[in-house]
Parts: sequence; C-alpha cells; structure tokens
Amino acid sequence: MRYEFSGDVTQADCLVWDEPCADWLHFVLGCRDPLRFKFPDLTPLLSSDIIAGPVADDQVYDVVTAYSQELYGEVGSTEAVAMALRQIKPEVYRDQVCVKTPLAKAMLQLKEVVSFRVA
Repeated sequence: MRYEFSGDVTQADCLVWDEPCADWLHFVLGCRDPLRFKFPDLTPLLSSDIIAGPVADDQVYDVVTAYSQELYGEVGSTEAVAMALRQIKPEVYRDQVCVKTPLAKAMLQLKEVVSFRVA
C-alpha cells in the first residue's frame, strides 16, 4: 500500500531528519536504551505527531551498538559521532515514517494498493 499526506501537514508536530546526523544518532540511541542514554530528553520528541528519517536497520544497528559501547570514542564526542556517521553508508539507508497520533493518521490518504502472491 502506498499512502500520501493530504491536507495541511504544517498543523502536525513533525520531527524529521533528511539524513543521519548527530541528533538522529542520539535519538536512535536514546530510543534503544533510554535508561542509559539521556540525551536528548526524548519526552518532547516522542510526543510528535510524525517522526521521519533514516531507518535504523541491522547495518545501522551494528554502528549504533559500536557507538554505544564507545568503540569509536566517548559517546557524544565529536570524534565518535563523526566515526559512527562515516560507517553508515548513504546508499544503504531508507526513510521511514512513524505516524503516531490521530491528527497525523487523519492526514493520510491511501493512493495505491499493490497485490503480491506469497509462494
């Protein structure tokens, strides 16, 4: 299925990253281990209507794990962030969108249904 947003999306509280960056890396890390990693404070971020950005898939998870274990240096340091982000290949990541609230869901419009057969 393919959906598109319709209506005035500016009414929604959106948290969007176009590509991996330090804030995105810390958001992913904080979501995976919120008790250990307190930056950023996830409470206001998680209240967003829509969160969008690169998928933290298996390849990215390996990088986040190495970063969290300080294999690239101290978590939060400029050097460690730069090293972690260099490990994430731009051609590998895909975007994902998390539609979290009734307001955001109401803005979705079904555009296409694709049928496929499972063998």
